[in-house]
Amino acid sequence: MAELVLLTAKECLPLREEVLHPGQPSEESIYPHDEDERSTHYGVCQRDKTLGVISMLHEPRGEVGEEMWRLRGLAVLPDQQGKGYGSMLMKTIQAIVGKRGSGLWAQVHMDVAGYCQKHGFVEQGEAFDLKGRGPHVLMTWRPKP
Repeated sequence: MAELVLLTAKECLPLREEVLHPGQPSEESIYPHDEDERSTHYGVCQRDKTLGVISMLHEPRGEVGEEMWRLRGLAVLPDQQGKGYGSMLMKTIQAIVGKRGSGLWAQVHMDVAGYCQKHGFVEQGEAFDLKGRGPHVLMTWRPKP
């Protein structure tokens, strides 16, 4: 049975590299604010194997805004996708952020924008190209009052 665990940023790197940044330098999988003491990282593990990861980084969007936390690095092993692990990770950080009375923001690849919409994220503005990684869109999520 898979379980939700608290991870370090370093423990997230192998999955980020494999799923999100294949063939790119390892540094691409290290994010600013990874080591901020307020940032947290979660994983879904089964028998000492990490199946999926997500990071909730303390990185406010803009000077003033309700989105104080940035969602980054949601990655699930390809052979484990479709089993609900990504949703488990997403719902975990949404519950935590919701309790803190804040919101989430993310720069989402257009391929997964629909997935984020299913989890209550809303597109903000037009799509843009993110450093040669293809089309992305800014999305935000706020807890329901």
